[in-house]
Amino acid sequence: MKTRTHTPGNGVPQVKADGRTAKPATRKPPLSPHYHDGDGARQHATRDALRHRARPALDGIRVLDLTNVLAGPFCAYQLGLLGAEVIKLEIPHGGDLARQLGADSSLNKALMGASFLAQNGGKKSVTVNLKSDEGK
Repeated sequence: MKTRTHTPGNGVPQVKADGRTAKPATRKPPLSPHYHDGDGARQHATRDALRHRARPALDGIRVLDLTNVLAGPFCAYQLGLLGAEVIKLEIPHGGDLARQLGADSSLNKALMGASFLAQNGGKKSVTVNLKSDEGK
């Protein structure tokens, strides 16, 4: 296997006392000139950049989750993690089948199975019977 040695500006590799080649010092790139106007604009620009960067990618998007059990709820959960408002629509008298799935029987009886809890955190849950006239 061929290895490359790091060399400083003079082209000669730096070698440590134990015989290993030293890594070159890394320099941070200079900041943009508009950050250096001397009146605190650099701090404000950095703070504003962090504020804009912190906004979730799907902020302001509403997702209607009509899915059941595993793949669909997991996908909607991921969209929620990206900032979307997720509303889970469930059928009356039982809801998502995952509510009854999990190792803890007391949670399953309370319709809060571990599988349901893991994939539906952060969602708003609504029960609607779309087969009835009232639900339509």
